[in-house]
Amino acid sequence: MKYSFVTNEFFDCDRLDPDYWIKQQYIRNLFKGKEVVRLKDIAVEVTDGTRTKREFIKTGGYRFIGPSNIIENYINIHNLKRISGQDLKEKDFVEKGDILLTSIGKSGRVVLVPEELDGCVYSSDLIKVKILDESIRVQVFNHLIGPMGQLQLDAIKMGVLNRISISDLKDLEIPKRNTTETTVNFNDSEKEREAKKLYNYLVSRFDEVVQYKSTEDVMQIRSYVSEKTLENERWDVEYYKFFMSKLYDLIYKTDNQVKWQRLKDMVEIKKANLPEIHPEQIVRYFFIKDIDSVTSIILKYREDKFGELSNRVRIQVEEGDILTSKAGSATGTENHTTTIVTKEFESMFTTDALLCIKPKLIDPFYLLFLLKQPVVLKQIEMKSTGTYIKLIQNKDFENIMIPRLTETIEYDISMGMKKFIALNKKYSL
Repeated sequence: MKYSFVTNEFFDCDRLDPDYWIKQQYIRNLFKGKEVVRLKDIAVEVTDGTRTKREFIKTGGYRFIGPSNIIENYINIHNLKRISGQDLKEKDFVEKGDILLTSIGKSGRVVLVPEELDGCVYSSDLIKVKILDESIRVQVFNHLIGPMGQLQLDAIKMGVLNRISISDLKDLEIPKRNTTETTVNFNDSEKEREAKKLYNYLVSRFDEVVQYKSTEDVMQIRSYVSEKTLENERWDVEYYKFFMSKLYDLIYKTDNQVKWQRLKDMVEIKKANLPEIHPEQIVRYFFIKDIDSVTSIILKYREDKFGELSNRVRIQVEEGDILTSKAGSATGTENHTTTIVTKEFESMFTTDALLCIKPKLIDPFYLLFLLKQPVVLKQIEMKSTGTYIKLIQNKDFENIMIPRLTETIEYDISMGMKKFIALNKKYSL
C-alpha cells in the first residue's frame, strides 16, 4: 500500500481530497530546485468577469466573451454576442494582452486577448490575469498552456464542474526563466498572433463576398413540409429547418461574384484501400485527436507495427490531401477538424473517422479554408445524423455546396492559408 504524509507547511483545510494532494506532491517534486514566483506577485489583477444580468442585444453595447468562445488556446471572434453597458464595472473589460482562463466546465483553457478584442466584456466564468511586463506576460502564458501549467491547473480544479477558484490561481507557482528562453517564447507568441491576424483578414475578405452570418440565420420550422422536400431517410425536425434558412437560399443563388458548385464536381473522396504491408513493418500514423482544429495542423504522429494498428486506421494519405472529420460530436460545428497533409506526413496512415479528399478542380488550400467556414460547416451539420455522435455519409458530403469566387480572390485566400499553416507549424515546434 502506497501512502504519503502532508506536512503542516503545505496542508490546507479547504482541500481534503487525496487526489489533490497527490498532484500537489508530484508538482512540488517537479519544481524541486527551481526558482518560482507566485502568480499574485507578478500580476496586477486576477479577477473574474461581469456578474450583471446577461441580456444580449443585436446592435450597440459591447462584445461579450464567454467560455464557449474559447476553443483550446484561441478566441473564436466570429460568434461573439453583444451585451448592454448597464451596470458594468471597470474590471469587467479586457485589454489587449490580458490572459483569459476558463474557470468552469472545460476549465483551464488559456488565451491571450488579441488587439481586435480590446475593450470587450468577459464572463464571470472566465478569470482575467493582467501582467504589465510584456515579456513576463508571454512567459506566464506559455507556461500555462504548456504541459506543466496544464498539470497545475488540473490539480486545482474542484468538484464535478471542474471549477478553478481565483484564490487557488493566485497562489499558482510560475517557474522563473532566463532571458534567452523568454525571448524565444515571445517570438513564438508573435508568430501565433501573426497567424491569427492573417486568418481573420482572410475570413473578413471572404465574408465581404459571400455575406453569410450563421449567428443571424435563425432557422424556423413550419407546421408542414412540402412533399418534394420530404425524405424517407430523415424524420428529424432539425434537418428540415435547413430548407427554410437563409443559408439554403444562399447556396442556390449564383451571381457575378459567387458561383455555387457541388463538392463532388471538384474533388475525389478516396476510399480506404490498405496496401499490402508486412504485419511486422513499422509504420507511422495519426488520429483525429492529433490534429489541432484551430490551426489545422497535425501536431504529432505515432509509430507501431502495421499488424498492431487498429482496424479503424485504414487510410494512407498523400501530400495535398484534405482530411476532414466525418464522425464525432464536433462534426459540423466550429470545432470541426480539418487539415491538409503536408510533405512530412506523406504516406502515413490515419483513421476512417476522417474523410480523405483529393482536390481535382479546386486549390487544396482554398478548400481547406472553406471547410472551416460557417457557410460550409452549417451544411455539414444539417446533413449529419445522430444526436451526440454525429456522422455524415460520403454521398451527403459530396453534395455539399461550395462557393467559387473570382480567380483573384481564391488565389489570395489560398496563398494566405499556405502562410497561415506555415506560421502555425513554426509556432507548434
